[in-house]
Amino acid sequence: MKFIKKYYYVFLILVVIILLINIFIKNKDINIIKVSNENNNLHNYKINVNYPKTSYSKLNNLIKEKIDMYINTFKGDIKNEYVDKNQYYTLNINYNSFIYEQYISYVFYIEYSTGGAHPNHNIWTITYDTKLNQVITIDDLIKKDNNILNTLSNISRSELIKNKNIVNINMLMSGTKNIKENFSKFAFSNKGLIIFFDTYQVAPYSSGDFSITVPYNKIY
Repeated sequence: MKFIKKYYYVFLILVVIILLINIFIKNKDINIIKVSNENNNLHNYKINVNYPKTSYSKLNNLIKEKIDMYINTFKGDIKNEYVDKNQYYTLNINYNSFIYEQYISYVFYIEYSTGGAHPNHNIWTITYDTKLNQVITIDDLIKKDNNILNTLSNISRSELIKNKNIVNINMLMSGTKNIKENFSKFAFSNKGLIIFFDTYQVAPYSSGDFSITVPYNKIY
């Protein structure tokens, strides 16, 4: 019995060590910004931002520039707001990552509240070719296939119309029209090209944002 008990404790210690190592490794790959201003004479706001550290300095600089832009815009937006001591103004940014072949894609989810009826939501994506050390944009996809906007428009309409949260056909048709702006937010994944549609792009605010995954064999 003592023998079993001893090894049980050893097992628990090993599990704890593994968890701590995983947390340490994960945190090394994430930049975290937390700012809280609770001075009663100023606006009460909280900023909570997570963004990745990568092995590519050019990519890091581009991401940092965008993060700084969101933070500065948020602070500028609330600067001239009426000071309501009971109101918290918030900025939250989190992200997901995808890897496909030599491409790394990051999808950032930005939520900010600057005194309106509800928080605002935006999506920003960046895809990076690690071999060429350059960002891949919708223009690059069009250069590879000049018919890709038509293809993505048709596929997105046929897929999204099945979604019960699509409640306004006019918004759907406008938000999936074959123009660059409608398909500029994307990520390369192992399952295909993921297209992201912002809040208000294809449906009202209450329906949230949307995404579809297009298999590569349907576009190339």
